[in-house]
Amino acid sequence: MSEINKHVYQALDTYCKLTVEPEYAVLLKGSWGCGKSHFVEEFIQKHKDYKFLFVSLYGVASVDAIEDKFFQQLNPILSSKSMILAGKIGKGLLKGTIKLDLDNDGKDDTSANIGIPDIKLADYLTDTKKCILVFDDLERCSMELNQILGYINYFVEKNGYKVIIIADEEKLIEKENADKQPYTSIKEKLIGKTLHLESDVDSVFDLFSKIIITDTDLNKLILENKQLFINIYRQSSYENLRSLRKIFLEFRSLYALLDSKIKNNPELMSHFLQIYAVISMEIYSGSFKVDDLRSIIGFECFLELPDEDVDKAEANLKKVSAKYTVNLRETLIDVSDWQDWFKKGIFDKEKVNSALMKSLYFQNNNSPEWKKLLRLFDLEQSEFDALKVSTWNSFSNDEILEVGAVKQVVSTYLYLAKMKLISKSTSDVLDEAKKIVIEAVRNNKFDIPDSLNPEHDLDSFGGFTFISDGVKEFQEFSTFLNEQVYAYQAQQRENKIPNLLELMSNNVEKFTELMCNQSEERESFAYKPVLDRVPIQQFIEILESLSNVNKNLVNRALHKRYKNQNVSAMKSEFEWIKNVLGKIELKYKNNNSIDGLVMMRFVSGISPYIKSKNNA
Repeated sequence: MSEINKHVYQALDTYCKLTVEPEYAVLLKGSWGCGKSHFVEEFIQKHKDYKFLFVSLYGVASVDAIEDKFFQQLNPILSSKSMILAGKIGKGLLKGTIKLDLDNDGKDDTSANIGIPDIKLADYLTDTKKCILVFDDLERCSMELNQILGYINYFVEKNGYKVIIIADEEKLIEKENADKQPYTSIKEKLIGKTLHLESDVDSVFDLFSKIIITDTDLNKLILENKQLFINIYRQSSYENLRSLRKIFLEFRSLYALLDSKIKNNPELMSHFLQIYAVISMEIYSGSFKVDDLRSIIGFECFLELPDEDVDKAEANLKKVSAKYTVNLRETLIDVSDWQDWFKKGIFDKEKVNSALMKSLYFQNNNSPEWKKLLRLFDLEQSEFDALKVSTWNSFSNDEILEVGAVKQVVSTYLYLAKMKLISKSTSDVLDEAKKIVIEAVRNNKFDIPDSLNPEHDLDSFGGFTFISDGVKEFQEFSTFLNEQVYAYQAQQRENKIPNLLELMSNNVEKFTELMCNQSEERESFAYKPVLDRVPIQQFIEILESLSNVNKNLVNRALHKRYKNQNVSAMKSEFEWIKNVLGKIELKYKNNNSIDGLVMMRFVSGISPYIKSKNNA
């Protein structure tokens, strides 16, 4: 027994050893997940000379359900599934109405239908000194508080049993205030001692690592980072050991997806574990949803923005960053990958391992200077002075080629300008960056594959969130950069576009595949605006010439194409298809024929998605 809850153990021990009927119950309280049930289960194991009946009240809606649980423990053979199915037992309930004065005001506070087992507990447990009833999860019982507490009080007062009640008392008080259910007054009558169990993370940590983590290398990693884990657990303030247990369970699967080189880098794994633990504690506690993740991991130091400009995301980030000592700006992998893991339990294994291999834990002196500058708070003044000049020179000389890296550079320099750490103003940085990008795109300097969607990774790049995310100038630059990328891709795509009208006319299956197929291994124009190059009237004429079966194939293909499309990337094509639908509707809305019906189904199937994009 650990020292932190030793007094609780001793108090329970003293209560159980009473040789007279105590005529009161003991409340063991603590926050949800702090280990109350586990603590009592261990206590029971060490007191085998007593008869404990342990009942969880979670979801229990009637006295009958409680008595079923008593009956199962008192008659483990008779209550087995095989005996019940064989019809070899029958259990009647004697219903009696017991009036209880719970708050000593001389009036009956409750008239509860309290079921007493046909074979009374006393018939099995004749020595009440050795009988202890344990009621767990009181706050999650579906019965009215006065009814369940009145039922428990019956055993304490009428039968002289010792009773231990396990509950999150804060939730009971909330229920009392919200639903006007009596608790405080009944507690004074029923409960003679209240014990507060603290979350014993030190002891439980070793137990979890031993039972849950079977991989020798992972177990070693966990134990080596025990204090970091415990610090994060305490900094979270949630005191939920179930969340800690879930972290251990879930991390096993994630760990199995990491490359051996990454697993063998202890500094990287320590950092990765800390970020994982912080995200897990916040999400498992219910404080944040996975979709809100970008608002709790990001830049830990805030620009001096006016209060009216501090939005919800910034408030969330301040709240979380203030709790933890972990650097939450350096996410190591993209925020979208973290979201995939916590939402779906999967992520792009190749992408994540690649990002971790490119992290600064594997970098040497030949690492890109822009990456070194991202850790500007770890730099000495002389290092910073050199990097702030050389990184911008590299950018100006078209030596930084990845779109995400360009965004990181501009984001960083906007912050440096805001903090007056460079001579440029934020306007200077923005104007110069735009000019550099225009020239680089014009001269084909950037690495812009046709598959690149610059709006896909909105939150981070290279394992770091954007330091100026949310700042007006950075948002303006991001929009500008996206437009430049789309324009470049459209220009490069021109020579690759087949004769789509001919294809739709002669090979509708191939046409639909090109419009919708998202496989990177096969040719595709999904998510890429190409149809706006097709003359509207000619498209409609070819569509009209198709059989109704093939019209429906085209309809389904375009329906799928526009359903989840990116607004910015497909803006020109949205305008095109809107005009196509308008002309078809004008021609066929009063056409009472099968052909007219099929053409109007084409309009009705696609129109909702185009309207939603216009409103986005």
